[in-house]
Amino acid sequence: MLNIETKKGISEVLYILKYMDRSYTEKIPPDFFQFLKENSTEINETEIDFSQPIEELKVNQKTKELLALLYIRYWASPDEKSEFKEILRSNYLQHQSMINEKYSYKNIFKDIKENLEEDKQESTELMVINESLIKRIWNRIIGLFKNYNK
Repeated sequence: MLNIETKKGISEVLYILKYMDRSYTEKIPPDFFQFLKENSTEINETEIDFSQPIEELKVNQKTKELLALLYIRYWASPDEKSEFKEILRSNYLQHQSMINEKYSYKNIFKDIKENLEEDKQESTELMVINESLIKRIWNRIIGLFKNYNK
């Protein structure tokens, strides 16, 4: 089952496809078109303003993803597909590099060691405070016994 965000994206794609050249819509298989129609929701047609440049259109992120899917699967030439796939591959590798650096065992253990050192400092400070508090309470109790024995 698709979430509302995806259904809204599908609806926006269908709305955009209504205004595209027929040669593009004919390249989409009928069963995929049927899937889009079955999983769309009604949208306010004034939400998309075609008088703006395409880069400035206010569309859902899912709409952009679906249009990219349609482009790569049905509209792009073989050269455009390979270029697009290379961009996707480059982005993927860059993302993986960032993740590997962030979750590297060296960095994880470094963070754990720093946290342990901070905790140790905090716990010793708390122990000093607790120790002096206990001493004060103990001294008062001893003082009470001394006063009681007099």
